[in-house]
Amino acid sequence: MTSETTPSLYDIYSFFHSLRTSLPDYNDFSDLVGTLFIPHDVMPVSETLANVLPYFRRCSNPSLFTTFQIMMRHAEQNASFESTFLRVCDAMDILEKIEYALGGSRRLLDGYLHALQLDNASASHEQVMNSLQRFLTEKCDANTQLRVRKVFAEEGAADELGLSGDILATASAIIDDDALYIQILQTLQLNHRQNLSWEAVISRIQKIVEEKKPAVWHEFYAFLDSLHSGNVNDYNSGDMYTSEDYNEFLNDMDDDEDVTYAAFCEQYLDDQPTTGDQNNVYYIEDKLAKVHLDNDEDNVDKEQQPQQREIGAF
Repeated sequence: MTSETTPSLYDIYSFFHSLRTSLPDYNDFSDLVGTLFIPHDVMPVSETLANVLPYFRRCSNPSLFTTFQIMMRHAEQNASFESTFLRVCDAMDILEKIEYALGGSRRLLDGYLHALQLDNASASHEQVMNSLQRFLTEKCDANTQLRVRKVFAEEGAADELGLSGDILATASAIIDDDALYIQILQTLQLNHRQNLSWEAVISRIQKIVEEKKPAVWHEFYAFLDSLHSGNVNDYNSGDMYTSEDYNEFLNDMDDDEDVTYAAFCEQYLDDQPTTGDQNNVYYIEDKLAKVHLDNDEDNVDKEQQPQQREIGAF
């Protein structure tokens, strides 16, 4: 890249990726990025360069400052490039996940960036969605498509339901089937408008799991209920009820009593002492109680989503 050539989408992404991995502290990257979003009428480019120079001096690759200067000059002279520059910067978290899902292929990532139309601020949501769909269908094999869609689904779950990366990783490991895992997350995300009870959410997720992978339902229910009760750390440490607890419980029951595993888990939780802030205990329940479980993606009002979030639109 020369000072005369306008940096490409991939050039911009590559710069930010290299910068993030070259800084000794993740907070350095966050602080530096925050400086870039200050309007030029508040902080001129010359002042921006002076303020970020200490971060580049801490970089393991000091030559990145030269690249940054070139990009900032283009941004100062071209408002359209500045918009593209900042949009790529703002999307770096998920773009790095997409790069991994694409197998680190420069060709595929370059195609994805163009399909996303980050360099076209006037592109409509429908145009971007169609462009992304064509890219996935025409340029990616089935396994790659599945990995990308998993990133999309997890991004949506994190945004809409407040689920952390650790929680999502645990859920994925339990299900151990990316297609089913994606379907579960999409079901939760696409149905956030209905005011469903926790029991209704559980019932519909149970139907999805038992249709495709019934053997994992008991463990997955235990995990979901640990979120509901605020005891997810107990689940991760193994200090949760299990199917063995359930079988032992049934042995103590009268033969004519019919107790489902879900009912047993509810009773188990009700019998446990409650600790901590009650508002925190039911945070996940409140989130999931607001999801609506309608599998028709067309019911989602996509026009209200900002374009940078379309990265996780599928």
